[in-house]
Amino acid sequence: MKNFLLSLLIVSISFLCTTFILNSLLQKKAKESTPALVTTSEAENEEDNITEDENYENDEPSELTYEPSGDSDYSEILLDYNKWKAYQEENIELSTDFIPLDDLGDEISKKNFLEKLKTGKYIPVKRFEEDYMYQLYKFDTDTDKKIVKDIKRISNITYSYFLEEGKAFPEFDFKDLNGNEFSTNNTRGKLLVVECWYINCTKCVQEFPKLNKLYDKYEAHENIVFLSLSFDKSAKLKKFLAKKEFRYPVVADKKEFLQNKVQAKQYPTHLIIDEYGNILKMVNNVNALTLALDTRVSGDLLDDSM
Repeated sequence: MKNFLLSLLIVSISFLCTTFILNSLLQKKAKESTPALVTTSEAENEEDNITEDENYENDEPSELTYEPSGDSDYSEILLDYNKWKAYQEENIELSTDFIPLDDLGDEISKKNFLEKLKTGKYIPVKRFEEDYMYQLYKFDTDTDKKIVKDIKRISNITYSYFLEEGKAFPEFDFKDLNGNEFSTNNTRGKLLVVECWYINCTKCVQEFPKLNKLYDKYEAHENIVFLSLSFDKSAKLKKFLAKKEFRYPVVADKKEFLQNKVQAKQYPTHLIIDEYGNILKMVNNVNALTLALDTRVSGDLLDDSM
């Protein structure tokens, strides 16, 4: 009897051990094959976490062009990130002073427009009644998630730059690579055009030819001053600029100033500072800069004689 009970006990223990091991192996396999779940708040925080050092626009502009088949048919581009990107590059520039419409077609403030866009529930679409009229278009859950992330990124940066407009530009006293002095005092009463960049920023360097043309266009204008602020050290900049023409005066070693005082979140970033030292416009590409500067000058806010 004792032998029987002992045998039964051994069998029971062996069965329990085997069951425990098999369950452990099955749970481990299931965990490895199941994607990790991310909560909505965690995902939103990750998407909204814009790193100041990152250059988000190093990729070449898309060669694809896309126009919706109708004024209200955007379903096709919302399923394909490349089509959305092509449409956005061709038609949308949120840094401009556009006419903003909500999803019902009613005019709203630019601030309200960007706040709604930041939620990731809309895309901006171009209305062709005016050159710069954009309307919010609410999309459904089938939208490419990459598009949603891109919209939130772009609108977050645009919104933060929009909020800087009207604020005083930080006081400064700089010397460029040639020893020329630029300060809050000696630029007061003039329009100051500032570029924020660094050598390893591909898009920054790609913009040089257009920036050089803009500089040449307004160089003789006594009321306009151009200046660029770079992350890089003086020796590195001189070596780089000996091979790459850039017409702006360049100030070296200004990473801390740009990140902590200017609040630049994307590179390149361009600013126009008005005659009183306040930020008139803060944008992230040369096309928006050119439009803003041309509009400012042609609007008779400056003496346009050359």
